[in-house]
Amino acid sequence: MSGDRTKECMLSARYRTLEEVYSACRSCLGTRTWEKIVAACYDTLTPETFPDTLAFKVDAFGLPEFLPHLARLEWAQKVASSGGNTIPPEVDRLSLNPTLHLVRCSWKNLLTLICSGENLRQGEKPEDRTQYEILLPALGGHVSP
Repeated sequence: MSGDRTKECMLSARYRTLEEVYSACRSCLGTRTWEKIVAACYDTLTPETFPDTLAFKVDAFGLPEFLPHLARLEWAQKVASSGGNTIPPEVDRLSLNPTLHLVRCSWKNLLTLICSGENLRQGEKPEDRTQYEILLPALGGHVSP
């Protein structure tokens, strides 16, 4: 991809949204790899599809295996914090809080990367272990492990 095309992608509103929503992913990848992925996939890339795009590109770009899972958590956090979920005044049946988001992760402690803003050192990865994370919009979209 030409340098002009890459620069055009980096200046767009969609790129800024991706940076905002997926800040932990961007930190894990580093600026150079982040820009390379976004530029290569830009024509079809949306914030909603970014986790799936990463999943398809793990091998092609030599990405850490946990990265698509981290992206799914970041997207779920964005959805939970968007304020679009409200508890209905009446319900037909007993149910859990409909604003709660339960996200299955294959990697332990990914939330630490999102909530703490800490970066992984080169070659470091979270523990490969399935766990569920709860996202609560009432807490501003923050997560509750």
